[in-house]
Amino acid sequence: MDEGLKHLFDSYGEVLYAKVVKDQDTGKSRGFGFVTMKKESEASLAIRRLHGKFIEGMTLSVRKSKDQHSQTKPISPK
Repeated sequence: MDEGLKHLFDSYGEVLYAKVVKDQDTGKSRGFGFVTMKKESEASLAIRRLHGKFIEGMTLSVRKSKDQHSQTKPISPK
């Protein structure tokens, strides 16, 4: 599955890392993954082109992940 995810993003630039997150008990995909691309511009293009696309029975939700190190304080529920 990681190779399939990598191949999907390869069309838009060089993929440095692609990982489908799997359930620890079953080994099945949890329905999301992570991709790191070499260039920000290529990542932005991939996001624009792939977000909302219907592939293998699923509509993709592609977005840039949040940098957890940039938060100065934890977000608490109201």
